[in-house]
Amino acid sequence: MNNGPFLFLGSFVALLLSWLGLVVVPQVQLRDLQPVKNDTTGKYYPLQRLGLARQGAEVYRANACYTCHSQQVRQEGYRFRAVLEKVGTNETELATALMKLNPRWQQSDAELFAQAEGEALTDMEHLTLQQKASLEARFDSTKVSEYGAKLRFDFIPTGADIEVRKWGVRASVAADYLYDDPLMLGSQRIGPDLSNVGNRWPEAGWQLHHLYHPRTKVEGSTMPDYRFLFEKRRIGAAPSPAALQLTGDLAPADGWEIVPTADALALVAYLQSLKVTEALFEAPTTVAP
Repeated sequence: MNNGPFLFLGSFVALLLSWLGLVVVPQVQLRDLQPVKNDTTGKYYPLQRLGLARQGAEVYRANACYTCHSQQVRQEGYRFRAVLEKVGTNETELATALMKLNPRWQQSDAELFAQAEGEALTDMEHLTLQQKASLEARFDSTKVSEYGAKLRFDFIPTGADIEVRKWGVRASVAADYLYDDPLMLGSQRIGPDLSNVGNRWPEAGWQLHHLYHPRTKVEGSTMPDYRFLFEKRRIGAAPSPAALQLTGDLAPADGWEIVPTADALALVAYLQSLKVTEALFEAPTTVAP
């Protein structure tokens, strides 16, 4: 019996289902995705990258930076943080209420918290949803709120990427990549995730030095030097304001300077544009002021 047609049909069906699942379904789900307006700031998120940052995305792509860096912060869960937003007019009653909320607090601690308006309650940094609801109920039951006292609960995403590695403040979601074409998520993490690198290291000078010789900024870094993105040239009538201030073995000979090329400046502009802090409906967070 000739099984060739069955093998062909099976392979075709497998490829068709893969194409439908990986291409068609996401397209149907996300085709109507639009920028979201922040009612507090009046600004839309995300914005298209323009000018130098857009050119820098092509430099990033051409040098296959996505091979070693991902752009996708992972979130494992969430917690709440209790913040004493308003003290109110009855500090004595508030101090008593705070001690009832947590028996470990002493009177002196309660008095300190009563004066710390806008401060997080130290023992209330990692509340679960159930603990938050219980705390709200107990706080209200003391009737302290009648005197103007108010608790605020900050939403805190959790996970190693957020709490340990400090790569972002919330999970990455589809809206973050609305204008990215092509999308450069990356599949490995030989280097740190870059989703929010524009907030972690916003200074252009830091980024340029890091590209030229990474170990001057990150001890033990395995990232290769990108010196081909810089030009060594003689100093003219005056040193270039963009020249790197290098010392030691990295310093050029007298009369010479190291200047970033247009590609280096564009790449840094792209890295500076990678900022994911906006709180979204599908990715809530309370960003600390």
